Amino acid sequence: MWCKMYRTVDFIYLPMLCMLAVNGKHFKQRSDEEKLLEHLFTDYNPSARPVLNSSNTVTVDIHFSLLQIQDLNVRSQVFATTGLLVLMWRDERLSWNENEYTLDQVVIDSSGIWKPEFATINGAESIYQDYSEFHAALYPDGTVRWEPGGVFKTVCQIDITHYPFDEQRCNLTFGAWSYYTSKMNLTTAHTSISLDTYEKNGEWDILSTVVERNEFSFAATPDQKFSFVNFSVYLRRRHVFYIMNVILPGILTSTVLLSIFLSPPAPKIPIGVAALLSFRLFLVNVGDTIPRTSDHVPLLGQYLYLIYSQSILTTFP
Repeated sequence: MWCKMYRTVDFIYLPMLCMLAVNGKHFKQRSDEEKLLEHLFTDYNPSARPVLNSSNTVTVDIHFSLLQIQDLNVRSQVFATTGLLVLMWRDERLSWNENEYTLDQVVIDSSGIWKPEFATINGAESIYQDYSEFHAALYPDGTVRWEPGGVFKTVCQIDITHYPFDEQRCNLTFGAWSYYTSKMNLTTAHTSISLDTYEKNGEWDILSTVVERNEFSFAATPDQKFSFVNFSVYLRRRHVFYIMNVILPGILTSTVLLSIFLSPPAPKIPIGVAALLSFRLFLVNVGDTIPRTSDHVPLLGQYLYLIYSQSILTTFP
């Protein structure tokens, strides 16, 4: 009878003992990274600023790496670029002792940590973007490096007076929207945009880049300031195409039109009409290449229409 009882007990508890043994074995095989993450994120609140003393300011360094210029739309005045933002700050709650946890870096999902709030101040379509897919790197002293990126569409004021030899300045402005400067200070240690991985554009050359940090406040609350960093890109249009297809044909056609002044009176009218029709067709083709905007009239367009007006006068006897 006792033997039967022991067999029954073994039959009931043996699977449980096996499960405990397997769980215990799995627990012992946790990696150093798992142990570190459990240590760091126990009772961690990503909504709270990453300072132990709430009166301290979180300093966030921001830098921009330009990858490609997609388009500079003159009519809508939108500057579209592809780039990466590099943000670095220190989270005092996410530091660890390298002697206890022998890791010098760990990459984590950025959705579980505090991240600096910033907006594209001069955004053409939206001022906020979704950067949740980009991971962040943690370092033993609590430094966090986060590199979100994407396509940035910003407003750019275009002046085409000297088209096609024009130069433009376009800005990408990133700033704090909710945090005052006393809570989160958005700053930068760089004076230019990174062009290490930049791919050249077929229409625009980059002359230089400038990075400036400033502050602004609303009229209703002048003492409450917000920080922002302005990334400026100075562009020059690549004009070889326009010289070959617009400038030289325009000069040659203008010469033909002005030569009507030297024609005899009898054939002047038929020659002038034929030349004017040809020049009109040329203007239609040129109109497709000249940027369409009412803010500025290119000097090239003024020159062509001046020649066109003078040529009309030559047709009169």
